[in-house]
Amino acid sequence: MVGVGPMRLPLIDKLEVRVPAEARYTPDMGEVLHWQPDLFRYSRFYLGIADLRPLGVDALLHQCARATRDHKVELLDTGAIGLGEMIARIEQIFAVDARSLEVMRIDLAADIQGVPVHAFKGNVRGKWKRSAREIGRYSMVGKLGVETFTLGKRPNIYRFYNKIAELQHQYALLKRRAKDNPVRSFADLYGYAEKGLIVTRIERQIGSNCVPKEIATVGKLVHLPDFDPFHRLQILVGSAKEPDPESMDFTAYLKGRGFREFVIEQGGLQNAVRLANKLSKGNGARFAKTFSNFLPSVENALTAEQIFLRYRESVLKQLAPAVPAREELSSRFC
Repeated sequence: MVGVGPMRLPLIDKLEVRVPAEARYTPDMGEVLHWQPDLFRYSRFYLGIADLRPLGVDALLHQCARATRDHKVELLDTGAIGLGEMIARIEQIFAVDARSLEVMRIDLAADIQGVPVHAFKGNVRGKWKRSAREIGRYSMVGKLGVETFTLGKRPNIYRFYNKIAELQHQYALLKRRAKDNPVRSFADLYGYAEKGLIVTRIERQIGSNCVPKEIATVGKLVHLPDFDPFHRLQILVGSAKEPDPESMDFTAYLKGRGFREFVIEQGGLQNAVRLANKLSKGNGARFAKTFSNFLPSVENALTAEQIFLRYRESVLKQLAPAVPAREELSSRFC
């Protein structure tokens, strides 16, 4: 039967590490790569990229950067394994102490059940993130909705997307590739019901020179449960009912309604605050806080702190037993 399950959905969703140019391949890997040069394909920034999955290693090898001559190992399907296996995969490729290697990119995530993607769009912003954009749309029950939206720009962004829709796409591909072979059920494979469940994945991608020193090497990833990747998210939950104009200054009421329409016109809170900052000498965040009651309410809304706790609970399980006693860490990054 195709598929193994139930699959543990990834909270460390992606990991890429830098390997110094002077590092040597392990004897087995070096021999295979020497005799199978066709494993490599063209790359703009590296001499070549090799998919190592046919060799039994779930990773992509980016060989010899054109600028620095360093290598990059891109680990695949990291959510299904612990930190120890991530280290073992790297050391299958290079004869190095993987714990000392620099983290080039890491994606950290939290899954939120019961709140659709579009519910976040009008009520969330990332501090110091200048842009927000939608990526793709999908039709659901005759309505056009946003499947994915992001805050910020690569390589350092927040990403919100429909996790069930993504898994349904993966499952459809799996069944097509299996042809006439039996495939495990969606729920058995992924741990979620295929229909009737809403799960929004909130993902923080950290890369380039913005990986903070607390998690800057593979060995330091044991500190991830105490590192908050969502601390710069601001979620304004709005009010479940329209503010009463008789309970406040009428001018303030009109301003609040106007701000709500402004947020809708700009395609969400992030873009609205950015433009308001530009037009009002940096007062966008103050407007958002003052008139937050006029924003649409988010059913089952969570604060950024609660999202972090969801993430922390899951990443503790993923890293166990490698996580040491709790240590308070700062979480400042770009």
